[in-house]
Amino acid sequence: MKALLCSQYCGPDDLVLADLPDPVAEAGQAVIAIKSAALNFFDLLMIQGKVPDQAAVSVFAGGGSRGP
Repeated sequence: MKALLCSQYCGPDDLVLADLPDPVAEAGQAVIAIKSAALNFFDLLMIQGKVPDQAAVSVFAGGGSRGP
């Protein structure tokens, strides 16, 4: 699968496009097919570390997604 990686606080131009292994669902989980995803304004603030009380850089951005 393709993924935009953010390993440190950065701007959108510094995100790294990478190929990762396809996820495998464990008991009680599901894997869904995502055809497209978007970074919205909140995601851009999050990857720059501008969200108050943000847990860590490894938080997933791209909450807007679309399946088949």
